[in-house]
Order: sequence, then C-alpha cells, then structure tokens
Amino acid sequence: MRFTKSARACKTIESSDVTKQYVDHEATLKNYRAEEAPYLEIMRHATAVKDVLAVSEKLADVRGRIEKTEGEFRYLSQQVSMSAFVVSLRSETEAQVFGLRWRPAYNIRVAVRDGPPSLANYADAMVALLMRLPTIALWAATLLLAVKYGYALLRRYWAGLVPCRQPIAPEPQTSMNPAPRP
Repeated sequence: MRFTKSARACKTIESSDVTKQYVDHEATLKNYRAEEAPYLEIMRHATAVKDVLAVSEKLADVRGRIEKTEGEFRYLSQQVSMSAFVVSLRSETEAQVFGLRWRPAYNIRVAVRDGPPSLANYADAMVALLMRLPTIALWAATLLLAVKYGYALLRRYWAGLVPCRQPIAPEPQTSMNPAPRP
C-alpha cells in the first residue's frame, strides 16, 4: 500500500496604509501653528482688555485644535512605530492512497461551508411543495375522476357495439339429474 502525505500552505496578508493620515495630520498641525503665530504677536502688542479677551478666545480655540491634532499625530506615530507582523501558517493535509488524492480537511471545510445553504434550499423546496399540495391534490382528483368516468363511458360504448349473447338453453332434465327444488 502506497501512502504519501503532503501539506499545502495557505497565507493571508493584511495591511493598512496610514501614510496619507500621517501626512494630513502633519500638514494640519503646521497650518494651525501658522494660524497661532499672528494671534501671539497681537497678544504681545494688545493694550486694551477688550482686545486681550478677544485674542485670548481665538488663541484658545487654535491651541485646542493644535493639541487635538498633536494627540492624533502622536497616536498615529506610535501606531506606525509599533507595527507588527503576525505570521500564521496552516497546512492542508492531502494524502494519496493508491494514487488517489484524498483531502479530508478540505472536504470537511467544503461540507461545513456548503451545508447551511443546502439545508436552506431543502427547506425552500419543502415549503414550496406544501404550498402546492392542494393544487397537486386537485389535479390528482381531476385525473382520477376523468379515468373513472372515461372507463364507464367506454364500457357503455363498447356494450353498444358488441351484440348481447343469447342465454344458453337449459339442459333437459333427466331422471339422474333432478332439478333443484326451490
């Protein structure tokens, strides 16, 4: 008996490119800092309380956006620097017995994958049969009645074509064969 075993490796590669997000956050941060610079310059030269309050409000808004963008940028930087590769290998068992390929794992996987849709198709067929059952019964009854009455008509027609047989005359009674008494 010749028995060989081989394995076939399956691989999946998944990745996500964050380069665009990284560059977008970097450009946004640069623009927010450029927006902050004039407010800081105005703040240094402001003398009236009203001007200081208006500029402070605008500066606080810009600094909030800067801090938020810096946080997202730091998170993205850490995510990029901490990227990892995960490699998982699995093999598919394949055996050859007497020159025939036998793949039990693959066949089980296909059966599990195709099983639920097959059961759903079976259930659909059974429901369709149950819904059509009254129509099928009506057709069967119609055909049976047609056959029954067709046969009866055919017998009547046939009886009209074939002449009736004359009854055979009774045998003469002899003394040895007495007639039955009523």
